[in-house]
Amino acid sequence: MSAMGSDGLGKSICVVGAGAFGLTAVKNFLEEGFEVTCFERNSYIGGLWHSTLDPTQTSTLTGTVSNVSKHLAAYSDFPLPDDCPLYPSAKQVQDYFELYAARFELNKHIHLSTSVTRITRNDEQRKWMVTTKALDQPARAQAFDCLIMATGSLSRPRLPDIAGLNAFRGEIVHSQNFKNPSQYAGQTVLVVGAGATSADSIGYLLDAGAAKVYLSHRRKFVVLPRILRGKALDHNVSIRLAIIGGFIGKFMPKVMLKLRSKMLQGWQNEAFPGLKDHPALTGARLSGNPENSIPLISDHLPDLLLSGKVESVQGIARITGPNSLLLTDGTTLDHVDAILCCTGAHVDFSSLLPPSADPTNPSLAPDNFAALPPHYRDTGRVPLLYRGIISLQYPHSLAFLGHTLVLPGSTSVNDLISMGLAQLWSGKYPFPSQTEMQAEANSFYASLISTLKNGEIAHAGIRSDLAFSRWLHEVAGTGLFEHVGSWTSWRCWKLWWSDRQFYKMLLDGVMSPHAWRLFDIGRGRKTWNGAREAVEKANADMRVLEEREKRRAEEEKCGKRGLKGKIA
Repeated sequence: MSAMGSDGLGKSICVVGAGAFGLTAVKNFLEEGFEVTCFERNSYIGGLWHSTLDPTQTSTLTGTVSNVSKHLAAYSDFPLPDDCPLYPSAKQVQDYFELYAARFELNKHIHLSTSVTRITRNDEQRKWMVTTKALDQPARAQAFDCLIMATGSLSRPRLPDIAGLNAFRGEIVHSQNFKNPSQYAGQTVLVVGAGATSADSIGYLLDAGAAKVYLSHRRKFVVLPRILRGKALDHNVSIRLAIIGGFIGKFMPKVMLKLRSKMLQGWQNEAFPGLKDHPALTGARLSGNPENSIPLISDHLPDLLLSGKVESVQGIARITGPNSLLLTDGTTLDHVDAILCCTGAHVDFSSLLPPSADPTNPSLAPDNFAALPPHYRDTGRVPLLYRGIISLQYPHSLAFLGHTLVLPGSTSVNDLISMGLAQLWSGKYPFPSQTEMQAEANSFYASLISTLKNGEIAHAGIRSDLAFSRWLHEVAGTGLFEHVGSWTSWRCWKLWWSDRQFYKMLLDGVMSPHAWRLFDIGRGRKTWNGAREAVEKANADMRVLEEREKRRAEEEKCGKRGLKGKIA
């Protein structure tokens, strides 16, 4: 194995953060012969999936359940345990990360309770100087050839700009600090923002005995269940569907947006027909941006809205008194005890990285980010990177994980990203030119500006196009798109001819990340002997779920018939 990486650099690498993204980076770079050191400021691995009462830490609550099925949330060569439910709890996800770290012996490369306090660049030696501080230990500086920032995009809470906020005498809390729902028992709480965090928080508040809960949001949204048409929601998307969508999107992007929007709306109406005319999703509200929308996954919010247990209201115009506020439609709410801001968080590298390496630094952008609305230059910072991953200033040695969102599973997708990054930095895949990287970043920036003209966006790093996924698989060397759905590839024809049932399973079945470890094409990430069995297991689980849901639906239908008979 070569002792040198791309651009003649050495192979010592520092990974900052041991959450879901940092763990897989440690594992995949170790496989490529890098000398890996990971620093984690917490006393545990797992990042936000480790529930904590520390108000300074973004984390799940103990009752949080994943919005991604266990089949798509898994790392590519390590399935979640068989006894894990279809949608695992936060505790089960945390346990899974610990099992993963133990299985691949990652813990000896991870320094817990060790904060990275400063990072500088020695351009003469082409090294990253990383200063760390462990508990009861003096600060220590170490030199590394490469650096991966796996701290994600949720580092600093983003609070809404509300006029007259100082006049409010109730509690104003960001969801990061929302750790004890029971303290709001008997209170009236206004929840700001319509997303997964707000949906979960509303459930916790009502379970804890909140007297009244309002959901304040300016835009319409789409809400979907975890089980749809007898399948896990993310089982309804296949490689075939992605290829068809990618083809239409390439030549008729506006048509594809309309089709996608219509499909999601149809799924919502099918699952929750009562919401079709509900004020939360209709009327004078602003429409969600179809180019950048993320459906809200919730099984309980629709019933809460329909029953009136949660009241949908417009956005806040201003605070009008100690416990009162005016909404944008002129309505006044009185006796509000608390405002819970589920308004997300933004990334902030300025306290760690030098300005020359900070991808959110306006001076590094083509126009100093002048074309972006102020919010995206300040509290909603946009990192300008090649493919949303690689530094334009230090492409061979600096990368960022957690800023590229490819639905549905961020854990598995970042596994694929770190596989590809390891191939690039090890010199096993041709590196793009500086001109090509800058052009790609500029193109994405231009598309972001265009998208923002149609309204707010859910995430500045959404890359749902098929071309991006194909690029990731090409760089990582998975061979997936050479074996499935590519009629110009001899490998595809060979698999179709020799193993047609399995080929169809890959094309139309669960988009299992274990398929990324199936094929050996002579280069790229390591294969895994258990990959085929894991893919087949995921699809068998899907068939069992479909049969169970079919029986449940039939029993429910028979029960309704029986009830009608009794009434008659």
